[in-house]
Amino acid sequence: MRTWLLVLAVCACSGDDSHRHVSQPKTGITPNPPAEAGVPGAVGTLAESMAVSYWTTPDEQAGITAFTAKDWAAAKTALTAARAAIKDPNDPKAPRLELLLGLTDAELNDAASSAGHLAIAYKALPELSDYIGYHLARSLWLAHDPSALDIAQSVAKDSIVGADAEILVGDLLRGKGDWPAVIAYYRDYLAHHPNGPFRSEARFDLAEAIANAHGDAQESLKLYRQITIDDPLSSWTTKATAALKGQTVEPLTGGELITQGMVLFDNMRNPESEKAFSDALAGELKTALTEFKQTYR
Repeated sequence: MRTWLLVLAVCACSGDDSHRHVSQPKTGITPNPPAEAGVPGAVGTLAESMAVSYWTTPDEQAGITAFTAKDWAAAKTALTAARAAIKDPNDPKAPRLELLLGLTDAELNDAASSAGHLAIAYKALPELSDYIGYHLARSLWLAHDPSALDIAQSVAKDSIVGADAEILVGDLLRGKGDWPAVIAYYRDYLAHHPNGPFRSEARFDLAEAIANAHGDAQESLKLYRQITIDDPLSSWTTKATAALKGQTVEPLTGGELITQGMVLFDNMRNPESEKAFSDALAGELKTALTEFKQTYR
């Protein structure tokens, strides 16, 4: 259907009309007359009066207003009252209020209560299973409930919360202390998401897991070092730098300094980026001079 619409759009925008044939309307079919602007109820006319809120009671509306404003305490009070007022178990508002209460409790750091509400919404709203499943798994994790892992793993990787769920699975595996499994998981994650939004976190956790498994220490150091190159402004670089303290690490090459400098430049950190570029240039000149002396001494 989209292909046909695109074709029609391209044809409509053509500047050459010589090949067109005017189509005559089919007999017996009368096209709809254009709607008159300002006529209530006319086809194609929109008015503010047509917008009716899904939430109708004072408590519902107060809860939504507070939720939108991120006034979590007020939202909790109003949404709790709104949910209590619904007695019909088949009322479609009930699971939606449970979802809002679960998200609100998560913001209030009440993981156990959040998980209780979200579990109800998770069962009742399958069309939102990925979104609710991620938040439910996170609350269960914070509440130290072992069922969190299965739910987190059920979230579709291509959903809107897929990336968050994948990194949560890693956290849950780390919590089990099964370091070979953690290492395998993060290696696979980085292979599939080499430039993903959680790349630095995954690298750091992989390096830490390798160390905990008494694996290749040099691989851990390389992972920490790479974080400082590709993500110099993040908190993960702060942690990686601390992990590298006291370790023997190769200095950054000219190319690595340029990579780091470009990240700094793109984030408007001009003094830092200038230093990285200057260090890269100085290093390359020094290398070239050394090679020249060795060749022509």
